[in-house]
Amino acid sequence: MLKERVMQPAVRLELTSGRTKPGAKVMVAFLTGSWLTALMWLAVSLSLFAYNQAWACLILFTTIAFGWYLTVETVRLDKATRSRFRLKVDDQSISLTTQDGGERNVESIDWETVRAAEVYRYRDEASVLLRGTKKSLEIPLWAFDASHPEILVLLKEHGIPIIPVP
Repeated sequence: MLKERVMQPAVRLELTSGRTKPGAKVMVAFLTGSWLTALMWLAVSLSLFAYNQAWACLILFTTIAFGWYLTVETVRLDKATRSRFRLKVDDQSISLTTQDGGERNVESIDWETVRAAEVYRYRDEASVLLRGTKKSLEIPLWAFDASHPEILVLLKEHGIPIIPVP
């Protein structure tokens, strides 16, 4: 029995994210300072119990609420800094692989179905949203550093209108 050879489409562009989200170092510094401040207020509330229990409880509950908020932000930042992306563009489709710790998600969209590309140019959230007939695909440009022009050139080559979003 002869096996039929399946031709794979030629890969035109393959990019792997190499950096964390812009501003992550600043956020780590702010979160560290905030955690130290929360610990200081926790010590103040515990030492205040001997003098004024009402104020001590108020400070304690406020510090606990602030600590909960800091926990949520710390987890969110940790997840954002661990995300890695791989963009693969061939003659038939664009696929984006997202690796979040142990989770791996692959999304793709065919060139034929893409109707428009919305470009968001904020430095820390720059992205291209490919709008298709049935689904959309968001490509995080911030993750690929200086490769923005390559991606936009490929979109223009395929005749996809690029809509800048302020």
